[in-house]
Amino acid sequence: MQELDDIISANCDGPITLIGHSWGAWLGFIYAAECSKKVKKLIFVGSGPLEIEYAAEIDKNRMERLTPSELTKYHLLLTSLGSGETTGADKDNLMQRLGRLVEKADNYCAVKIQTDEVDYLPVSGDMYDAIWNEAAGLRAGGELLSFVDKINCPVTVILGEHDPHSLDSVRLPLEKKIQDFQVYILEKCGHDPGKEKYAQERFYEIIREKMK
Repeated sequence: MQELDDIISANCDGPITLIGHSWGAWLGFIYAAECSKKVKKLIFVGSGPLEIEYAAEIDKNRMERLTPSELTKYHLLLTSLGSGETTGADKDNLMQRLGRLVEKADNYCAVKIQTDEVDYLPVSGDMYDAIWNEAAGLRAGGELLSFVDKINCPVTVILGEHDPHSLDSVRLPLEKKIQDFQVYILEKCGHDPGKEKYAQERFYEIIREKMK
């Protein structure tokens, strides 16, 4: 939160449109609640479920999309990472391998983005654990959803129809309490619309419209 606020304060004049992808949608959600004067619009892209009861279906959807061989690798990687015995570069390597399997399950027809090679930060298993455990704890305890009571800006949800994260897991908790609320479902699209061959154009049309 502090890092995000420092970046926004240093680079932006006036309220901003804040776009968060995946768990980053949660970060944007919390920021818009805690720093409401700095956010004029909030956009969720492929957000994770805001309530714990929907979390299990993500794994179910992913496993249905992997081959038997990939499923074996998936479970072995999860077991190794969950054991707590792997550290340092070995842990980072396991996380990277797991990420590739997850991307295969989550995407519909992703294309290579040239800037990814310079824009992406190195995979860090320790960083993931530190951030995700805190974020997951907020969701499990109901604190994450409670931030909705502080949201006073328009909210847009963008989700690919092939995304393993369900629309209801975000829409149902938010639409009851946010007055200006819109949802866009993208066809032939997975978890990351900005990389999807058949959804890229429509995704950026929506983003440009919402940035006005």
